[in-house]
Amino acid sequence: MKTFEQIPSSILASFQEIFPNEIIDMESDFFDLGGDSRTLIKLAASIEKKVGLEISPTDILYDSNVQDLVEKVLKKSNHLDRWKLANSPRISPSTLGL
Repeated sequence: MKTFEQIPSSILASFQEIFPNEIIDMESDFFDLGGDSRTLIKLAASIEKKVGLEISPTDILYDSNVQDLVEKVLKKSNHLDRWKLANSPRISPSTLGL
């Protein structure tokens, strides 16, 4: 299984693999990209292979946005809290106006 730092880029890479002619970012949505039942199966298999965690097509149906799917996979891998902490804004005396 990938580390929590590697999961977002692995999912982005899977989307790019399945939709090679599209620009993919964290806001990209499976359905807006033209996804259908065939690409759904391919995307789930690609993510599962890259991440090393079982991903069902239903996971993508319910969380079709890359960001939402990343969070779902992180939650399944018990890494969501670590990822949120690592990506949260840092609080320092200067950000508090001290």
